[in-house]
Amino acid sequence: MRKKWMFTLLTIVFVVSSLAAKDITGIVFDDENRNLKFDSGEKGIPGVLVSNQQDVVKTDDEGKFKISITDETIIFITKPAGYMTPISADKLLHFPLFKSEESDTFDVIAFSDPQTRNDQEIDYVRDDVVAELIGTKAVCGITLGDIMYDDLSHYGRYNAVISQIGIPFYNVPGNHDENYDTPDDHYSLETFKRYFGPNYYSFDYGKVHFVVLDVVEYLGKNEKGQSHYQGRIGERQLQWLKNDLGFVPDDRLIVLTMHIPLFTTYGDGAAINVVDRKDLFDVLKNHENILALAGHMHTLEHNFIGAELGWQGAKPIHQVICAAVCGTWWTGPKDERGIPVADQRDGTPNGYHIFTFEGNNYREILKPAKFSADFQLRISSPVGTM
Repeated sequence: MRKKWMFTLLTIVFVVSSLAAKDITGIVFDDENRNLKFDSGEKGIPGVLVSNQQDVVKTDDEGKFKISITDETIIFITKPAGYMTPISADKLLHFPLFKSEESDTFDVIAFSDPQTRNDQEIDYVRDDVVAELIGTKAVCGITLGDIMYDDLSHYGRYNAVISQIGIPFYNVPGNHDENYDTPDDHYSLETFKRYFGPNYYSFDYGKVHFVVLDVVEYLGKNEKGQSHYQGRIGERQLQWLKNDLGFVPDDRLIVLTMHIPLFTTYGDGAAINVVDRKDLFDVLKNHENILALAGHMHTLEHNFIGAELGWQGAKPIHQVICAAVCGTWWTGPKDERGIPVADQRDGTPNGYHIFTFEGNNYREILKPAKFSADFQLRISSPVGTM
């Protein structure tokens, strides 16, 4: 039986004939001439985290590592601060690493739920938000899931449109990015992985540790033939996260990015909350500064999660459920550009968020599509976790 090993680190394909675990070795290096090859004279990079999506090891003084693999293993690294990864023409990420100047103060764009189902809706994304972001000073973008609306054949064109912004984009899987032809969760993200790489991983920029989580567990079709899912991280991913955070200083700002929120004021259903969030809280318990970003709800919420929900940390977890790029799924009357108004279910305009990070501190605004950045209104409540 011949199997391909999927690598986002060194672009190496392995052929194996056994499902038994094996150890592999490799090197993470400074690709000085940027030809994506380890050439004579180029040096390995020490202290880079390498993972098989469960174990996490650190490269030695020469940039070398050793880690176990089994069938269908994905190997990835945590991009260290001060380096950038090669990107494709579509601004998707590859490896190895290039040196890069990184400030501790930087902007990140957060998209949630573009949720495009056809070429026309990709055009809406292009004309409503991408056009105004060309030339942004942000260092990267993160899409918080539901890139597609079930039809995954449109990933290619969507990526080509997003690439016009000119910055790398990291992508989080959502429930509408699943392949519903699979009977369960195991292979439900194979198309997503083909376009974007691992379904969960981490990277560093400046003094911030970003974590991409896959919190959608696809449960197959119910007795009515309808696809269903729940918000769940799972034991293997939690073990990886525990190993990953073991290398992160306790006072470092950790930004968790996911699709389904840890908590929402809209109800306690398993499809709109992460059901094993208390297990996540146990992994995070030694860390002081946590920001969680989610989507899924097509509303805008700022939650401060504390003891009421089982979090025992010194500070509440600030969770932002980000406004959807598509608003209410690209519905409503069209404006003079031919784009649906698409206000969200709570009346918030569709758009995207801009997060500015300064060391452990951050600030955030919603940038409404088709309005200027100073078009703002914030309503807050002192009640509970609101």
